Amino acid sequence: MIFLTSICADYYPDSVVPGPGGTSLHFVTFPPASAFADPSFDGEAAQDEALIRLRGLADHFEEEDPAMHKTSTVDYSIV
Repeated sequence: MIFLTSICADYYPDSVVPGPGGTSLHFVTFPPASAFADPSFDGEAAQDEALIRLRGLADHFEEEDPAMHKTSTVDYSIV
């Protein structure tokens, strides 16, 4: 199944984490670090949005480093 969230912005899958034997590919744009340091940055709102858009993944973000997560999947990164 293919999810095009940029086209179907109001629909998000039940989980972005693939099931056994599955694969998931995400195209992500990270803002510069200065965006997170800006006084207007609302970390709580960003977390709430991540819990909606990244179901199954955002709830595995680490407290010590919110940019990292632990799941039983293999992640691929293309830089």
